[in-house]
Amino acid sequence: MDFGKRHSQVYGHKRFGRTYPGVMKDLGQAGPHAVIDLIGHSFGGPTAIVFAELLVNGSREEREATDPAALSPLFAGGHHFVRAVVTLSGANNGTTFADFFGEKGIRLLAAAIYSANALAAGTPLMGLLDFHTDQWEIMGRPGAGRPQPSLSVRRKGVRALTAQKLDNVGHELQVAYAARINREMQPSPATYYFAFRCCRTHDDGKGRQVPDRNMRKILKLWSTVIGRYRPAKLKEFGFDDSWLPSDGIVNVKCLGAPFGQPARDYTEGETPVPGVWYEMPVEDKHHMSWVGIGETAQSFYRFYDGLRELLDRC
Repeated sequence: MDFGKRHSQVYGHKRFGRTYPGVMKDLGQAGPHAVIDLIGHSFGGPTAIVFAELLVNGSREEREATDPAALSPLFAGGHHFVRAVVTLSGANNGTTFADFFGEKGIRLLAAAIYSANALAAGTPLMGLLDFHTDQWEIMGRPGAGRPQPSLSVRRKGVRALTAQKLDNVGHELQVAYAARINREMQPSPATYYFAFRCCRTHDDGKGRQVPDRNMRKILKLWSTVIGRYRPAKLKEFGFDDSWLPSDGIVNVKCLGAPFGQPARDYTEGETPVPGVWYEMPVEDKHHMSWVGIGETAQSFYRFYDGLRELLDRC
């Protein structure tokens, strides 16, 4: 994993992380994987968006900072094998649930999570608490006998990572940081974009959104917070009470196309065109429904059969 010479210098971690064997050795080549579709759930949504952007346009900062012979092909750009980007309850514009914690709260939460990651290094818990933080030297690759960073190095890595804002998922889930990232991107004219949305809250008659009875228990508290939280600091992004409905983790308003990018509502049966986001009809699901939690096998497979048919029309 090459995080980029420029990026690693700016954020203070090693340039290269874990090496993955890869699955599609013929990616982008003539054959069954000449084109692919990227499907991302939750924060996998913005991850897929950024990855597709880098494939096409690369990174100007990395090209300027890196010798061409040492530049990752990802940062070079010019790769046009992504047919479609699909987000399923994607936190494409962040979530006010992250804003609720604030900067200090997110740092404390991140410190707790990554400290657990560091303490697990070299123990049987490595496989369970492996957050792939090799580049920060918080934990090395799990496995018996594999060398691990010293405890002092791991602690230093935790402090360095929790101090970051644009290299930390907790901060990047905040609306302002998500908007900052999205401003750097626009849809590729050759790629199709679909944002699948859902909601399982309703108005309680007092101007607040509360969870439906069939919301997953673990999401009821979180959706209650989102349904009451009205941050004045987000008014510059157009925040109003229409942001209160959620899927349990992400505001429905944030599940659509990245703010400022071309988008339209999808009409059943229409033939999609590339270069524009299709915001799909809001479904009666919660955030984890897309991965089958709380869904019947029949409804789960029916959705993905329909998605396959939609992508086949692209």
